[in-house]
Amino acid sequence: RCLVLEATAPFESFLSAFTLENLEGIIVTQKGKYIGFLSPQSLLRIVYQKRLYEVQDQNPLTKLPGNTKIGEYLDTTLPEETMRRTYVYFDINHFKSFNDHYGFRRGDRVIFLFASLLREIFPESQYFVGHVGGDDFFVGTRDGKISLADCLGRVQKVLEQFERDVQSFYDFEDRKRGYILGEDREGRPKKFPLLQAVAIVLHLQEGYAMCTPDML
Repeated sequence: RCLVLEATAPFESFLSAFTLENLEGIIVTQKGKYIGFLSPQSLLRIVYQKRLYEVQDQNPLTKLPGNTKIGEYLDTTLPEETMRRTYVYFDINHFKSFNDHYGFRRGDRVIFLFASLLREIFPESQYFVGHVGGDDFFVGTRDGKISLADCLGRVQKVLEQFERDVQSFYDFEDRKRGYILGEDREGRPKKFPLLQAVAIVLHLQEGYAMCTPDML
């Protein structure tokens, strides 16, 4: 028994097809024309390669998609002028000074905290969340049901909750003072404020398209 699927069908459709009993394979078509046959063994190889590719692009600390997946997301969504799209870039201010002062282990905990907040506040069913690297993160959505006001509200919630939660990572005296002592790029003593995150939001209305991420 064989099933016929269009090549443009979602990948999940191919996976679910092989849960059917006594299925010998999938006949793949394009605009109604036969282009190939997919056996269960072939699908397993594709799934393995896909999972391997995804793991290789994941950030090892946060397990969020990295630059390759972020780039693919932008390449796919920027030209979609029939839909509203919103992109958010997050950065943590003064993270390097915190990392230098407390060490990379506590710095990693800060990065993990921020990634966890993004996952919690931006649900995977509606948003794409990625980790650019270091203390830089990316969020995007092309869900037409999501208003700009809703997205901005979630961004503000991330910023406010991070500012509150991250204070627990400071020693009592530093938290009480409201800053840590460190050195600037020239090696001169300097006071660094407690960590805060900032965000840049780009909202594209229907009818407006960008061809490449370089245009951002």
